Amino acid sequence: MLTQVRSKSQITIPGAIVKRLGIREGDQLEVTEKDGIIQLVPVAVYPKSYIEQMEAEIAQLKGSAKADKQNTANKSISVSNRIGAAKDLYKGSISLEDFDRDNNIIAELLTEGGL
Repeated sequence: MLTQVRSKSQITIPGAIVKRLGIREGDQLEVTEKDGIIQLVPVAVYPKSYIEQMEAEIAQLKGSAKADKQNTANKSISVSNRIGAAKDLYKGSISLEDFDRDNNIIAELLTEGGL
């Protein structure tokens, strides 16, 4: 598609491209040039305070995710410790009924957040 440079260096972006990209009146475009190629890229511009607020929320979410990961690791250690303690108690063979009972107790503790 061709377009023509007008007075004040203005151009018209072909309607098919505007429609395909969802560009509307008032939208901003970043204009760059490299090796003789002019590139127009639609951009969203936000106030600095909004960006800072988003950065703070992202940092908080990352901190929460890290804490959740640590809690999960702690639960795994706790389960391992309990299983090890159970082995010490039995010190020999264990009945299938006892094994099932202990597994059910551990499962209940995991779902209730007790481990």
